[in-house]
Amino acid sequence: MYQQFFGLNELPFTLTPNTHYFLNLPTHQEALNLILVALENGDGLSKSSVKSAPAKPCCAARS
Repeated sequence: MYQQFFGLNELPFTLTPNTHYFLNLPTHQEALNLILVALENGDGLSKSSVKSAPAKPCCAARS
């Protein structure tokens, strides 16, 4: 679907990352280093893919 519509030569999304497209920017290296340190220390990893938003006010009615 994506290949034909956008004229791509290969699938844009796969289960494993394509290292051909890896761009080693300083910020990427810093993130990779943090992940490696966490794994070496047995710490867990988490991913947040949404911006955090302020909590919405909640109104409770008392009777």
